[in-house]
Amino acid sequence: MIISPTASPGAPDPKPTEDALARAVSAVPPPGLVLFSIVSIQLGAAVAVNLFPVLGPVGTAFLRVAFSAVLLIAAARHTIAWSARSHAGSLLLYGAILGVMNLSFYGAISRIPLGIAVAIEFVGPLGHAELAKILPAADVAVVPSIFPETFGLVAAEFAAAGVPPFVADHSGLREAGGIVGRGLPFDLRVGMDGFEENLTRALTGYLSLPEEERRGCREIVRRNSVEQLSWGTLANDVARIVGGEG
Repeated sequence: MIISPTASPGAPDPKPTEDALARAVSAVPPPGLVLFSIVSIQLGAAVAVNLFPVLGPVGTAFLRVAFSAVLLIAAARHTIAWSARSHAGSLLLYGAILGVMNLSFYGAISRIPLGIAVAIEFVGPLGHAELAKILPAADVAVVPSIFPETFGLVAAEFAAAGVPPFVADHSGLREAGGIVGRGLPFDLRVGMDGFEENLTRALTGYLSLPEEERRGCREIVRRNSVEQLSWGTLANDVARIVGGEG
């Protein structure tokens, strides 16, 4: 919605209380507004989860958008420029995007834990530069995908960062786990029959190892990833295949 700091000709003058509210908001430094937004979103999501049994994700999302509209109109009804009507198409599109965003987010937290959903929402996509700093901080990784994969790229990325990745034993994940796990005293591939129990045993066994032994495991998976899955290794393999065919 387009908001004008001064009312357009013909529009009612802003009320003193609205001017005071605007001054109060402008007095808060940007980091404070960001923190307030974070707290508001987190509290709203926590309350929303409790409403799902009654309203469902769709009804709860509608309630959130409806209340937001009412609050916005109440707070800024005297400062909305009359010219905003000429932008009705953009306003409707913006509203639809906000509606889809809320539906998607509430649909997510109805299926996965709230903490994971909001963490993904705030962190957003990470580039390789950020991943190179974050992944090594993990002690162990789990790639539990139930869908067939051509190759376990995520597992290979963890291994390249020196983090042993336990993977579901199927499709391309099986191949990736076998490559980066060569030389380890245990198997990184977790059987699908009774997967949860198998994964629990695998993680417990690895994390109970002495720190020095775990450090050695980290070095093994990192070395395997670099030696077997790097672009240099791939280029040499392609050149060798082409040379052999020639």
